[in-house]
Amino acid sequence: MSQIDQNVCSKNASIENRLSRYLEDRSHISGIDGHGKVQRATMAEHQPEGGQWGAPCAGGHEASTPWPCSTVQSFDSPMNYMD
Repeated sequence: MSQIDQNVCSKNASIENRLSRYLEDRSHISGIDGHGKVQRATMAEHQPEGGQWGAPCAGGHEASTPWPCSTVQSFDSPMNYMD
């Protein structure tokens, strides 16, 4: 089994930090926990094969897409966490 690329770990950590802050800031909103579960499930689906940056994304893309795919890139965008 190959070791996960440090760049992949950094990107995932950045997304997790953004998502966690977003959810924490909105903990008073009904259903926010469900939103977080959906976001995390989507991220789990969109991981690189073998844990390597640039490897094909395991998410449901029509064609082979290198990681990070547009889904992952959008999760790491500050604009995704604005109301």
